[in-house]
Amino acid sequence: MKTRELLKLDEKAMAEAIQSMKTKECEKHARNYSKLLGVNYDRALMTAVHAAFISDQDEHVSMRVHTAVSKIAKEESDCEEAEAIVLSALCLMFVYKKTNGFKLMDTLASVLKERV
Repeated sequence: MKTRELLKLDEKAMAEAIQSMKTKECEKHARNYSKLLGVNYDRALMTAVHAAFISDQDEHVSMRVHTAVSKIAKEESDCEEAEAIVLSALCLMFVYKKTNGFKLMDTLASVLKERV
């Protein structure tokens, strides 16, 4: 599926498509969509990683990622909220798939705990 085809899907179909994507496909769409919006992909991705793992906000991880990526997207382009939501969803899913479902931090914490 091409990125432009993905963007034509309704909300539910798009969510299902993003969830079912393989890691590389998700990255490809996130890169392409960032480029379409005029947003620096690497900056958006690093923002998503920070929001997912390092942020001390009490919100759910998906909301933290959305808020952070949305802010970056609006700073770098004149995108609308709906466009920022799609970019944040792609970044979130890419980070999720790349880190085996956010279990990486739990694994690291347990390894470091054993070290003490």
